[in-house]
Amino acid sequence: MNFDKYKEMGPIDYWEQYYSEQVEQIKKLISEGTTDEELLKNDDFSRTNLRDAGVKPSYLIPRAESQILNDDWDYHIPNDGKWEFQNGIPFLDDGFSRDTLAMALITNMGLKRLVEILPEESKNELKKLLL
Repeated sequence: MNFDKYKEMGPIDYWEQYYSEQVEQIKKLISEGTTDEELLKNDDFSRTNLRDAGVKPSYLIPRAESQILNDDWDYHIPNDGKWEFQNGIPFLDDGFSRDTLAMALITNMGLKRLVEILPEESKNELKKLLL
């Protein structure tokens, strides 16, 4: 990476520029056919940049029955398992990491089990959302 163009910038300008370039790079990769799975497994991009570029929080597809998670689990555990809350949102990133973890848990437990453990009020809300 050529850092010469950043020499005259202050730290805030540098990070804003770097952030913008990262988001644009991710969008370019998406347009070239890079999958969400490939992007989420790429440690070169922050979860914030991935989220802002339109990448879904997970590439997993929850099914009715439970699925085993192997290496996928590692890509769905935010902050190496450290849980922090800010304004009621875990992981301090507007919910992206929370949603990533939720997808892994729902994939592992299966949709059938999720519905089994939901209270009736939640099942009714879910029915409204699906209709």
